[in-house]
Amino acid sequence: FPSTLLLSYSYLKTGYYNKSYELLKNLDYTSLQEKYIFTMFLRRVEPLLLSGETEKIQEEIGSSKLFLKDSYNFIKLREELQLYAKEGLKSPTYAAMMSTLLPGLGQCYSGYPGEGLISLLAVAATAGGGFYMRDKGHRGISYTMFFFSGLFYTGNIYGGYKSAEYKNSETLLNRHKNITGKYGSYNPAEYIDMESIFH
Repeated sequence: FPSTLLLSYSYLKTGYYNKSYELLKNLDYTSLQEKYIFTMFLRRVEPLLLSGETEKIQEEIGSSKLFLKDSYNFIKLREELQLYAKEGLKSPTYAAMMSTLLPGLGQCYSGYPGEGLISLLAVAATAGGGFYMRDKGHRGISYTMFFFSGLFYTGNIYGGYKSAEYKNSETLLNRHKNITGKYGSYNPAEYIDMESIFH
């Protein structure tokens, strides 16, 4: 169990959340000492929390409930995890669609109104400049302005998509930090048998 935890944590720290989870998933709760059961649940939830795997978290809650039903920490952690599931995450596709309808709207939806305003102004200013130059008879300059307006518009759609992804990443990291802050982060030293080393 300690060596599997260590390897799983190594995968977690390097961003291989799926591998981290799969290692621990193969361990059965019935094979563990009672003091390690909540630890197992917590460590299994960590990579799922960081990857936003809400459904798998619910599965873990269900499979460990029999072993941890009387655990205060389990009950409180389960409540927090279920709250996170209800809150959900931002949809990058929806953010991109919003930015398609109105430049900057996807960024605002994702929680970055400043970036949204910049996107809107960039598209509007270059498009407005293009129309102005066309009316003044400067067609070459107007085409250039329209080109940049289109470029900014396309970039704004991509920016809307990425802003939602970034917001989700930020949210998941904060959730993970909150959970490990309350219930404990992994410490390999806790599993070293000092007596066996010095005797």
